[in-house]
Amino acid sequence: MTDVSICQIIGWVSVSAFCPMKRNPRPLIGVRARGMRARSLIGRRPSALFLALAVSALAALGGCRDPKALLQQRAASAMTAGWPAGRAPTATQLYADWQAGHITLDLALDHAHKLVDQNGLSAIPYSAAVLDLSKKLGDQIPSDPATSSILLRRIGRLAYKSAEAAYLGGSPQQAAALIEAGPDRWKSEPYWRRYPDHDALAAIILAGIGEREQAISRLQSRAVLQGPAEEALEMLRSGVSQGP
Repeated sequence: MTDVSICQIIGWVSVSAFCPMKRNPRPLIGVRARGMRARSLIGRRPSALFLALAVSALAALGGCRDPKALLQQRAASAMTAGWPAGRAPTATQLYADWQAGHITLDLALDHAHKLVDQNGLSAIPYSAAVLDLSKKLGDQIPSDPATSSILLRRIGRLAYKSAEAAYLGGSPQQAAALIEAGPDRWKSEPYWRRYPDHDALAAIILAGIGEREQAISRLQSRAVLQGPAEEALEMLRSGVSQGP
């Protein structure tokens, strides 16, 4: 495809079709000779051919999809199907939408964050699908830290929010499937240092599914522990359990 999208083509057709043509102050060649026929061409409304071509092009390429409306549609389908039925099919649809140029990962993340904030547990089938999309697009994320760091942090925080909603909703197994979802690249030492709450939640979830020793080992492996992560390690060592 060229850099000219069908939306631009349709836009140009619309402008040429519906905006009045400016009359040329200089007389057209042959106007007098052609008489009424020449005058009828000036300012004529769009022909049916122009409109038919625009509609045909729109139909052939699937139309100019509104990415936000499309994401809302995908989210509604995922949330209706529920967990885990809505996760995989929605991730497949989102990947096809991305390939077709209808959505971006950035917009999908925005929408997923918003839905989890608003709906908690019920939004997880969709947020999990977006995390799966981000994993599938891992190679497409720029390697330059200056351009990728924010995007990777947003993926990590979506995994955290989703796992937290599942855990607080009484689904520790579901939380365990989400706490480190997405591509491996966001799971870096700088991320764990920046967000000790994520490390703490991961350890608490592990303990909640019967993996207390693994939870302690996870936190002890960090070069630096602070805030919630340090508190979680002390709690686990003391044998205090913290349920959802």
